[in-house]
Amino acid sequence: MASLEEKVQRLLDIQEIRDLKTQYAMYCDDQYNPDGIASLFVEDAIWDGGMFGHYEGRAAIREFFAGASDTIEFALHLTVGDKIEVDPSGTTAKGSWYIIMPATFKGPQAMWCAGTYRDEYVKVDGKWYFQNVNANLDFVSPYEKGWVAEQYTDLE
Repeated sequence: MASLEEKVQRLLDIQEIRDLKTQYAMYCDDQYNPDGIASLFVEDAIWDGGMFGHYEGRAAIREFFAGASDTIEFALHLTVGDKIEVDPSGTTAKGSWYIIMPATFKGPQAMWCAGTYRDEYVKVDGKWYFQNVNANLDFVSPYEKGWVAEQYTDLE
């Protein structure tokens, strides 16, 4: 049975991971701030965005996000419904989140995006970072048509 101290530490870890995800969303909503986003990942991290690509390493993740606002001019990352599981070691964790994202794509074109994140985290020197982020989008659809008429749109 976990001690009160261990339970409190687990709750603190979960809150710090929530804060990490919130900061990620805020950097994304700040014109995909590449330096800010990259600072949240460990050096050998992976960011897999499905139709948006697969990037390995902090430098590759930073480079991708440096150009993201060329395609997505505005976005509001609404992450909800988190489930976070901290490993008993207290140094790794997994999390899942829903994302709903109204956005303006180049054109400009109003879009709806929604799906899930599956994340892995690692604690380094007492601070939580992303090890892996996997964004699974269920739809990226024009606002006017919605996800029933056009589940995925051409990003070009």
